[in-house]
Amino acid sequence: MTNNLYYKFRYTLGFYKKKLTEFYDDHFWEMNDNNQVIDSKYHLDLVKDKYIGKRCFVVGNGPSLNEMDLNLMKNDYVFVSNSFFLKFDELGFIPQFITVEDHLVAEDNQSEFLDLKGIQKYYPFDLRKTLFKDENSTYVNMHRATLHHSSPKFPLFSDNCSENIYWGGTVLYMSLQLAAHMGFSEVYLIGVDLTYKIPKDILLKGSVLTSQSDDPNHFDAKYFGKGKRWHLPEVDRMQKAFDHAYEAMGRKGIKLYNSTLGGNLVNIPRKEFNELFK
Repeated sequence: MTNNLYYKFRYTLGFYKKKLTEFYDDHFWEMNDNNQVIDSKYHLDLVKDKYIGKRCFVVGNGPSLNEMDLNLMKNDYVFVSNSFFLKFDELGFIPQFITVEDHLVAEDNQSEFLDLKGIQKYYPFDLRKTLFKDENSTYVNMHRATLHHSSPKFPLFSDNCSENIYWGGTVLYMSLQLAAHMGFSEVYLIGVDLTYKIPKDILLKGSVLTSQSDDPNHFDAKYFGKGKRWHLPEVDRMQKAFDHAYEAMGRKGIKLYNSTLGGNLVNIPRKEFNELFK
């Protein structure tokens, strides 16, 4: 009980801290006198509705990816996220887009993200001190604390990523908003297993976990391997975000499908991955 109250207290403090940061960042974003913001807004305006009539894949990082032939997507548009770069050597192609939104992932993999070439990178503006902008990266004005996650309206879904984008408890929610902004007509989720185990040797401080051994929850044991930090997974909150994305994209005429091999994602119509390439 004590730990639960402590976690709620820490979460509430974090929520209002994010609100202050959001207000501060909004000021600089709206002032538009920062070249990084100007360049990012220009890029986001440029890609708005660019891919109408086309399909894309939004790739999670679950273990099910290891049982799929990902090279089937080589002629498609593909969004990946976080440490998916660990799989690049296995692929016969480089995905077009990568998203990062968690500050722990950004801090623990800073050099890897900065070294990525040939892929368009999307980062929240509030991570600009960690993930520096280069010619292949774009900042988005992420609102992390617009609504408390207990609100029935959480999370909001952006109508224009050039102005703002909303946090939804999973980096894939950011990718889905970008896919909608770009105008993709069909979006397929893969690797969204929504299964998590907390290793017994984990170090827990507040909502932050630090691994002491291999990662059992992702496609690579090094993903959140020894020394890597991550947040307690909130599967119900993630499911809520996917539900809202499905509804919001449907209102825009965008078809969202779950093509994950197995997994616990529900409420989104399934289409078998291999069948999409026949």
